[in-house]
Amino acid sequence: MKFSRENTQGYSIIGYAPGQVRVRVGQPPSATTDGTLTLTHSVIISSDDLIQTWPPQHLDELQTEHLTTVLALQPEVILLGTGETLRFPDSVLLANTGVGIEVMDTGAACRTFNILVAEGRRVVAAIFMI
Repeated sequence: MKFSRENTQGYSIIGYAPGQVRVRVGQPPSATTDGTLTLTHSVIISSDDLIQTWPPQHLDELQTEHLTTVLALQPEVILLGTGETLRFPDSVLLANTGVGIEVMDTGAACRTFNILVAEGRRVVAAIFMI
């Protein structure tokens, strides 16, 4: 699925499909590039940060230390995109974070991310591939 809404500053998600998420950099680095990245591994994204090397590749691999990386970005809300379908991680992992965590399938997380960024919210999406 492609999106038409663009964040002109920072990162935005411009599309997703099985096995990939497409991200736009707000200001392309040069006139010769379109400023997009196609990511094929689990990713953490905020409007200001992109962490392409998030270790868990499947929800079953998610550990407390992986959420620590997400929390270090100081979000007010975390969107956890769980892949093709909505699946909930162990509730112990989500307890005591001090931040709202919304669990949804990856498509919904991608769509919701752009809406919350456009509203000026400090949102971080932690996304597992479809």
